[in-house]
Amino acid sequence: MKKLVPTLLFSLISLALLANPTDSIFQYTLQLKSNTDQIDFNDRISLLYFVTDSIGDKNDYVVKIQGYCSRDNKLKKASAFAQERADAVKATLIDNGFFDYQIIYCDGKGGPDINEDKVWLTFFPRTMKKEQIAAYEQELARQARYVYVKDSLQAGDLQPGKIYIMEKLTYEQGKRSFSRESLPYALNLARVLAADTTLAVEVRSHMCCPEINTPDGMDIISKKKELSKNRARELCGFLVKKGGLTGTRLKPVGLGATEPLVEEKDDA
Repeated sequence: MKKLVPTLLFSLISLALLANPTDSIFQYTLQLKSNTDQIDFNDRISLLYFVTDSIGDKNDYVVKIQGYCSRDNKLKKASAFAQERADAVKATLIDNGFFDYQIIYCDGKGGPDINEDKVWLTFFPRTMKKEQIAAYEQELARQARYVYVKDSLQAGDLQPGKIYIMEKLTYEQGKRSFSRESLPYALNLARVLAADTTLAVEVRSHMCCPEINTPDGMDIISKKKELSKNRARELCGFLVKKGGLTGTRLKPVGLGATEPLVEEKDDA
């Protein structure tokens, strides 16, 4: 069965994470060696300095701890390693002024789909409700799917389940064909997709201005409000022609202004 890579192929973009009490949320990461379930002395000290410098009053926060382990070893499974890592961090916090009830989550994940050996800590203000925390984490998970492509792709870069925003694929107002300046990037995309025949691709087109009170933009050729749909179809046709892809691998989707765009991350 072919894997589906939902692929966002439009270069429009500027938007933000969650606009409310998230300024008071803090994250900290411990990088571990793959063969240990313990936190060494220097890492403990760094974590405690972070708590002192960034958190301030410990009583104002609750903590979520997530341990990760990338592979098994001779002694135990990766999931057991990951849980012990999370528990070691929890013990460090409790030994240094946190209460057990402030640790709202402490879990470990390991296995073939995990590619890191870390412990992530997220400090949430105690004033945040469970619903707000859940919404924050949902938004983080959603944004983690997006990959911003500022230049060219290499064969093997595309991962199933990710959404790729092709920032160099640009369009002129009302036109369904991408600009001449975008041609090298469209050709690069065709070559990359041709190199991996296991991927099925959804090509999504958005309008650049969600405030427009219309489901889609006007196509100056067809004189119909189907611009995003036609742009997605046009790009699919190009990929078939230039990359030799079969049409069954591609699904054009015109979203118009019905779905908010993903905002570009600020590099500053």
